[in-house]
Amino acid sequence: MAGVGAGIKTQWLRTDFTVDYTAPMKYKGTILTPDDTTANISTISALFNGYLDLGTWYRVTPYIGAGAGAANVAVSNFSGPAPPFAGDTTHKQWNFAWAVMAGVGYAVGPNLMVDVGYRYIDFGDGRTNADALGAMTFKNVSAHEVRVGLRWSFDDLVLR
Repeated sequence: MAGVGAGIKTQWLRTDFTVDYTAPMKYKGTILTPDDTTANISTISALFNGYLDLGTWYRVTPYIGAGAGAANVAVSNFSGPAPPFAGDTTHKQWNFAWAVMAGVGYAVGPNLMVDVGYRYIDFGDGRTNADALGAMTFKNVSAHEVRVGLRWSFDDLVLR
């Protein structure tokens, strides 16, 4: 997973716009026998996020946040016993996406923070390409993530 974002900060409130890519994850499921259904699922998400900083103690700033936006869910390499799909099963679709976050930032310098946080993100549904018998739908594609990143602040630059 990789992402980038840019935003603004006031005293206690931060907002940003982020774009994240999740590499294909292997899905394994059961229809008739254990692990008889497989697929690769990858996502690209674009979210507008808001965070509430909960104070700073000894250079540590805990926060909570939420975000909303869109996600492109791509399902590929589908294999399953029923229905017997034929041809290319790759399908991409845009969905509403939302997230909730919590974490801490640690100031390592006047303009740089190390951020460690948790994020739950719901990407919406994914599905395979349809054939004569229909399409397979993967409901509520989501992720629990532990994220580590850097936050650079331009507004607090110390020029000497």
